[in-house]
Amino acid sequence: MKKQAQKRITPTEALHILMDGGLTAHAAAWRLDQAVKTNECRLWHHPADEAAPDYFDEPVPPNYAAQMLTIVAHVDADGRWQGQVRGVPYEPPWIFEFDADEVRALLSRAKLPGPQPTPERRKPGPELRHDWREAIMREVIRRLLAGKKMPKAPAMLQFCEDTLGYQPDIRAMQRLLRELQS
Repeated sequence: MKKQAQKRITPTEALHILMDGGLTAHAAAWRLDQAVKTNECRLWHHPADEAAPDYFDEPVPPNYAAQMLTIVAHVDADGRWQGQVRGVPYEPPWIFEFDADEVRALLSRAKLPGPQPTPERRKPGPELRHDWREAIMREVIRRLLAGKKMPKAPAMLQFCEDTLGYQPDIRAMQRLLRELQS
């Protein structure tokens, strides 16, 4: 006996329910497709022949849907979005339907993009009393004029710590020394 307790709707009507809920057409089709394959929402099928026995009216098994069917959205000739079940055997012609309440329930479970959490910022260091870059440039010039080799980043980090009470990031120091060298 056919189970008619729920209101059945076409794939196109199901697509439009999700689109009215804020999803794009393709996102709505993808959501329906995933819901059928994970058994969140059943896809019912029966032959198009009116004389078909009632036992043909049954949900598509999720494992069959996962392997054989895809729910897609496409624009029809009239410009309206249509939902379609693809991968269907041709004999007999099949009619597919969704339970309207199950489709509406997907809206409450849909993961719509919301505000993204902001990454945690590092606590700012102490306010600098001197520009460390300028101090490094002066020290490098002093050392080169004294006939010494170009200093390495660790030595300059120690210089900053000793003279300014602050140690910049090693990558920033390496960058500055490369710029001074070129």
